[in-house]
Amino acid sequence: MEYQAQSKAALDQLCRERSIPCRGKTKEELLQALVDYDMQQAVQNDASNTAEEIPAAFVRDVPRSADPLDCYLQTVLKYVDSADANQRLQLILQYQEAEREREAAERQAEREREAAEREREAAEREREAAER
Repeated sequence: MEYQAQSKAALDQLCRERSIPCRGKTKEELLQALVDYDMQQAVQNDASNTAEEIPAAFVRDVPRSADPLDCYLQTVLKYVDSADANQRLQLILQYQEAEREREAAERQAEREREAAEREREAAEREREAAER
């Protein structure tokens, strides 16, 4: 929803309707609170309903998954003005870096599981050999 064109009174009303605290906030703070609320709601909706499609223009090079980080990135990209290419690029790069880190952590965990399994098997063979 476009909030920029709304008056402060209208923003106050929207905040009250959404149970967002608005007392003593400036128009900019109300705008941010509403955008944050919308993003939070969208993330929750995306997490529970991942079938919703996002236009390719928003996430052209971003792989889709059920990963909460991916859902969050897609949601944020929905709200980033398409004219702000630098911010979109930064978000995509941050996502890709986080994805690489996650994948590296998964590979490391798999290597550790395999090493532990080999150690268990070696210990079992030693125990069997000692029993003979």
